[in-house]
Amino acid sequence: MEILGDNIYIQILQGIIFGLLLGLIPLFIARKRGHTQIGIWAVILCSIASSFFGPLPALPIAAIFTMVASLKEHEKIKD
Repeated sequence: MEILGDNIYIQILQGIIFGLLLGLIPLFIARKRGHTQIGIWAVILCSIASSFFGPLPALPIAAIFTMVASLKEHEKIKD
């Protein structure tokens, strides 16, 4: 792994942590509106994109999922 450098594992870990934190924004908005599955996908995709490609690609992913969760109608929670 000398081509990628010695700290590749640290960079991947930082990317995953950044993606998780960034993915929490659409997750909380989606949960509030009753679309938890959209929020979970946002966290997963933000983490993957951030770990492989750095933090920049995770920003539009989080923005798109936040818009989708915000624009969808509220789902009524069944008791």
